[in-house]
Amino acid sequence: MMRVSFDKHVLAPFFVSLIFAGILYYFIPLIQNIKFFSGMVISHYLSQCRVIILFLPLSVLVYGFKPLRKFFDFEKWFSPLKQRYFLILAFVLAFISTNFISFFIYHHIPQGDAVILFFQGKIFSKFQRWVIPPLYPEFFLREIVVKDGKWFGMMPPGHSIFLAMGMIFRIPWIISPLMGSISVVIFYLLIKDIYDETIAKSGVLLLVLSPTFLFISSSMLSQNSSYFFSLLTIFFMIKSLKSERIKLILFSGISLGIAFLCRPQIPLMFFIVSLIFLIYKTKSFKYIFIFSAGFVFFVILQLMDNYILTGNPFYYGYNLYVSTQYHGIGFGAGKGPPTYGIYGHNFLKGFINLFYNLFVLSLHLFGFPLISLLFIPFAFKKPDKYELLSGFFILSAFIFWFLYWFHGISPMGPKYYYEILPFLIILTVRGIYKTNFNIRPLIGILLMLNAFIYIPQNTKIFRIWGSKPYAYDEIEKQNIHYAIVFVKDVPDKIPFSRLLSKFNYFSLAFRNDVDIEKSDIIYAYDLGEENKKLIELYPDRNVYILECVDLKKFYLKKVR
Repeated sequence: MMRVSFDKHVLAPFFVSLIFAGILYYFIPLIQNIKFFSGMVISHYLSQCRVIILFLPLSVLVYGFKPLRKFFDFEKWFSPLKQRYFLILAFVLAFISTNFISFFIYHHIPQGDAVILFFQGKIFSKFQRWVIPPLYPEFFLREIVVKDGKWFGMMPPGHSIFLAMGMIFRIPWIISPLMGSISVVIFYLLIKDIYDETIAKSGVLLLVLSPTFLFISSSMLSQNSSYFFSLLTIFFMIKSLKSERIKLILFSGISLGIAFLCRPQIPLMFFIVSLIFLIYKTKSFKYIFIFSAGFVFFVILQLMDNYILTGNPFYYGYNLYVSTQYHGIGFGAGKGPPTYGIYGHNFLKGFINLFYNLFVLSLHLFGFPLISLLFIPFAFKKPDKYELLSGFFILSAFIFWFLYWFHGISPMGPKYYYEILPFLIILTVRGIYKTNFNIRPLIGILLMLNAFIYIPQNTKIFRIWGSKPYAYDEIEKQNIHYAIVFVKDVPDKIPFSRLLSKFNYFSLAFRNDVDIEKSDIIYAYDLGEENKKLIELYPDRNVYILECVDLKKFYLKKVR
């Protein structure tokens, strides 16, 4: 009779994980009923955790069967592939996956804040920095602000410039997936330069299967450009130090400057960490000056842009949208709107945001049941300079966002921390290989569950959250032209109506022409009695009211 070889040392962690999973499976529904945890996104991640937590003990149990370990050892999956074929496969996998999500989940339309970036990109695609505001701007995207006869987006310009390039070729949706897919190759070359081919391939495998990477790289969010050029910064920096080719440090500074132009927060922190690292590593004024000059050039461009638009080099467009304090960092009663029932920002809210992000990262980074961050501490067992540098980049991001009032988490993942994704993966891979026993088969099992269970499961929330095509589909079905469509808020009876109302209008607003009068259909907020101002302004247009019946059904009523 054939004897099954089972590792008895696995029994203890199996029973511990089984008890842990059972407790969570029972208590998560009770936690979701608490008002504090009743938000759409919080509730979503708790539900995700409940769905996959039972796979943790199952994975540990499967890992215990020694004959299966060779099959699930993820290193065996790619070790036969030559570098060239591996990179082609990784690029194609990333490109197909992100475009699949972009088309089937996001419907090739901008999600959330990307609507503002998209509309800003439409202005840039006409080779203009701003346009003349409509007579009644309150009917349109409030995040496109008015100042001194200029109508412009409140966001930094960098990412919208790249979207505008895509608009010229009518494929703006391909920009982020393309950046994400190219970043896979850059990431591989970076890790190989630091360590070896095996570590590099392992890192790439984790990257292309990361839900955070897939869902954000499929979107039009500015984090994509900031992440791409931040990664390029480190790539050129390491290349320069290893080859002693000083001109590469200029490319490093320029890359970080472009990242700053796309999204300034984390690139600014990366600049500080990089500067300290270069001072420690080179002690060369020439290196430090050239790197800084490349970065500072783009900072000056941003300050000039701010001055031209807002009259203050240190004011972005969003400082005109709402109170400056809403977008500033620090603590105080006026720092941001109330969240968690706490007004302003303080240490308590900072810690709540921090632990909320750690919870989502531990789940959504690799789709593992709450253990995505488990292997990072092992990387600091006799850490080398690159592990320490990765740790400081991660720490700098946590410090910055601790000082900001909002958590930044969406169903796409903890998007405020997207720029540190490469460093989280570097430390994870190093931690996996530094453990005292071969943990790779367990990671292989978890990666398969992530790909076939967690990622498909995560797409369900996008039926509710974010911009949707359903309202536009209804308008297309009616075949209307040369009209005004007033978009009503989502009815209060629908859960999370306050949040969904924003997405309801966002789903249509980006379709307006930047010159509102040139739009075939003008999409406007429904402002009740105030609507007559817009109706009188365009007396020859038909007028409709668009109402949300439920999350997928809309009713278009003609009123004139």
